[in-house]
Amino acid sequence: ENYTLYLGFYGAFLETSRSDPKGAEKQYLAALEYKPNDCLSLGNYAVMMHRVLKDYKKADEYYKRAIQAYPNHASILGKYANFLKHVHRDYDGAEQYYLKAIKANPQHADSLGNYAVLLHGVKQQYDKAQKYYKQAIAAEPSHTNNLGNYALFLAEVRNEHKQAEKLYL
Repeated sequence: ENYTLYLGFYGAFLETSRSDPKGAEKQYLAALEYKPNDCLSLGNYAVMMHRVLKDYKKADEYYKRAIQAYPNHASILGKYANFLKHVHRDYDGAEQYYLKAIKANPQHADSLGNYAVLLHGVKQQYDKAQKYYKQAIAAEPSHTNNLGNYALFLAEVRNEHKQAEKLYL
């Protein structure tokens, strides 16, 4: 257990601090060889394939493995929703996974905020978007992405510039 954790954390270190995705991949795969359903390694490897190496086929495979191993892990569900939204432009699929993430953890600020952005920017369901922005900020009041996105929403959609500006102060 600790060995898998060590390999996964070292992989994340190599990826983010050393900008060494190939070294990170080696560590993630070693962790998964040791423990094939390790949540941290499956999720981090999928994210790296998606965001860094742009290997979308492999990213999709590892996101699905992570979700199969941990179907109620809000972070993995939310990251897969982002993948569906940004890479595949599968907005309905993304919505399903954001809702699964929120069901798994109703206080998951990233998923709440990202779902609000989808509702606001893509689906143009403004009342529903505002509800999720408010939930996201209630869950994590200092989450800068959610604060900034909600401020833009208030200014652009609701024409509430003073209320929007308060979120920046």
